[in-house]
Amino acid sequence: MLAMIRRLLSRRAEASRYAPIQIYTEPTKRIRLEGGGPTTREPS
Repeated sequence: MLAMIRRLLSRRAEASRYAPIQIYTEPTKRIRLEGGGPTTREPS
């Protein structure tokens, strides 16, 4: 998992394409707190 995150960070250009992945990786607690789940796509 960390390897994927590192690749995404090093490839900011492609990061936009993997935007949902970052949303699930970092703001996992935020999504749970908001009660939106995987359907909530908030650009933090």
